Amino acid sequence: SASMGSILDESTTWVEFGKRHLDRRISKAITSTLGLERPTLVQSQGIPVALAGKDLLCRARTGSGKTLCYGVPLVQRMLKEVDANGSSTPLSGVVLVPTKELIVQVHGVVSSLLTFAFDVLTVEPLLSGQKYMKAELPTMLVTTPSSLMALLKQRQKSMVPLAKTLKVLIIDEADLMFSFGYEGDMRALCGCMPTTYQAMLVSATLSEEVEQLKGLMLHKPVTLKLE
Repeated sequence: SASMGSILDESTTWVEFGKRHLDRRISKAITSTLGLERPTLVQSQGIPVALAGKDLLCRARTGSGKTLCYGVPLVQRMLKEVDANGSSTPLSGVVLVPTKELIVQVHGVVSSLLTFAFDVLTVEPLLSGQKYMKAELPTMLVTTPSSLMALLKQRQKSMVPLAKTLKVLIIDEADLMFSFGYEGDMRALCGCMPTTYQAMLVSATLSEEVEQLKGLMLHKPVTLKLE
C-alpha cells in the first residue's frame, strides 16, 4: 500500500498551487522541466509553512516528494533575496545530506528548479574529498556536514563566514546523520551559524538523534508528520 507520504494532493494542481504561492519561474520549472501535475501531500502541506519563514521538522519517507518540499522554499527564498538586493549572496543556502548519492540526487532536483533562474542563482554539489576550486562560491551548496566544515576551514581567510551569508539550512535524512558519523561536524557547525536563519529538518523517523538535531538547529519548528 502506498504510504500517505507519496499520495498526491488531489485537491490542487501545481499550476493552481503555484499561482497561490510560488514565483512564476519555479512554477514553470515544476510543470515543464520536472513535468509534474500535482503536488504530494508532503509538498502541499510543507511548502506553505516553509514559505512563511518558519522552521520545519518534516517526517517524510523517500518517495514522498520531500526534496521539493524543501527545495521549492529554498529557491524561492533565494529569488526573493535577488529581487530585493539585485544579486544573490554566495552560500545563502546549504543542503546537508549524509551520502554522495544524495548529494547528486538533491543537486539534480534543485538544478531543475533553476531552469528559468540560472541567470541569477547557482547550485553546486561538493563531494567529500573534493576541493571547491571556483573562486566564487555558489548561492546554494549541496554537501555533507564534513565537506562543509572542510570548505569553511579551507576558505577561512578569504571567505565571508557562514554566519554572515547563511539564510536557509536544510538537513535531509536527518535520522542518518549520526549513524554516518557526522555528529561532531553537526555540533561544530552550530558554532558557525548566524543568530537567525531558517532551518528545515527532513527525516523518515523522528529518532532520538533527530530530537537532538532539532534542539541544536531548529527554533520553534512546525512539525509535519504525514503517515
